[in-house]
Amino acid sequence: MLVAVAYAGSEPEAELIGARLAQADIPSVSKGVDLAQLGISGACEVYVEDHLAERAREVLATEPVSDEELAGLRRGASVALMPSLTSETFGLAAAEAMAAGLG
Repeated sequence: MLVAVAYAGSEPEAELIGARLAQADIPSVSKGVDLAQLGISGACEVYVEDHLAERAREVLATEPVSDEELAGLRRGASVALMPSLTSETFGLAAAEAMAAGLG
């Protein structure tokens, strides 16, 4: 049986998740989710066999980053990208990047 282990906002994001799982020898498939009524198109869920779900979630898990570490990463960056598939054109991440001198 297949179980969902990740949600992707777009097909390219689902492909990136699938590629990460493939690097860990975990086969996956993605299926589009119909959220057109919410103004979201291209959303996908990523599925793996149920016996691989826990390992897949571990592979996809990210370690928390402290505020201090995040500030250091911003200081070391040359540019900040803010891609968006929604109508929000300016958010907190953009404000934080500009405050750090990134453009």
